[in-house]
Amino acid sequence: MYSAGSYVVYGTNGPCRVNEITYLDMPGCDTKRKYYVLEPVASKGSTIYSPVDSEKVAIRAIITREEASELLETMDDVEPMTIGNEKFREESYREIMREGSCTQIAGMIRTLRQRRADRLAQGKKFTSVDERFLAEATGKLSCELAIALDKSQEEAEERLEEALGAEV
Repeated sequence: MYSAGSYVVYGTNGPCRVNEITYLDMPGCDTKRKYYVLEPVASKGSTIYSPVDSEKVAIRAIITREEASELLETMDDVEPMTIGNEKFREESYREIMREGSCTQIAGMIRTLRQRRADRLAQGKKFTSVDERFLAEATGKLSCELAIALDKSQEEAEERLEEALGAEV
């Protein structure tokens, strides 16, 4: 169980602060069940109530400062994601965004950046689906890096861009 004041990654919502762990007295809630009261970092003012024992949504601790530094230092070694069947490409993106580790998200970003470079080199447009997932993945990863490294979102984005290097 996570403690109040800690940060977690909650499904596709990304990094969230655990504001409280409590029993809820709200219609539709089991009053005998403990809930996390989460505040998404990317959307201040929003609140998520999630049962502590829920298995429906993936929840994990934010990476440590050491893990974040190591990820940035070894970004060249991160394997791009493999897409077995193009028809399931979007579902593969969703799965990584829902339950993926920082390394998997970094691999997805590398894949999407390469895909954009390849399409532009062929005189084609980058698809809106790919563009949306690239922005979402980059935002989610840089937000988690910002928390882990105690940096601003902008500084974390700059560090991530430097680590990723130029597109081929």
